[in-house]
Amino acid sequence: MIQVEATERGEGTLIVRLRQKKHNFGPLAEPFNVQLSFSEEAVTLEAVELKAAELAEEATLTAPDRVKLALADGPAYPWEIAEITGVPLKTVKNVLTGLRKQGVVETTGQTKGRAEQVRLSVPRPNVYRNGTRDTGDSLASVYVNEQQEAEF
Repeated sequence: MIQVEATERGEGTLIVRLRQKKHNFGPLAEPFNVQLSFSEEAVTLEAVELKAAELAEEATLTAPDRVKLALADGPAYPWEIAEITGVPLKTVKNVLTGLRKQGVVETTGQTKGRAEQVRLSVPRPNVYRNGTRDTGDSLASVYVNEQQEAEF
């Protein structure tokens, strides 16, 4: 089962988000956007990869994955992560505690009130199935690598 949601409309264009909601075999596919362009001659489709912040908003991801994707764009305070992801603040704080213990996030030293700003720790390089190495530059690639490692 695939859910389709219109996200943006423009003159001669429509962007829709596709989400796989049910499967019979294998894992669910990650959500992605498709841009439809309409002209008198043709209708064209183009897949558009979701940005980290857009993926973080997706309810199909776990809270830890949503928090990590929210931090891909840079350091943030817990309440900012909650706003970006839609995850309740208390859950964000609990997730951050777990991610700190795992060494995935660290504090920046900046505080506002009693809240500490956090950022992603430098991720360890991962190896794709095809043997190429990931430098950890992109959290989305780190997320994909973690998912691939879990499938082994």
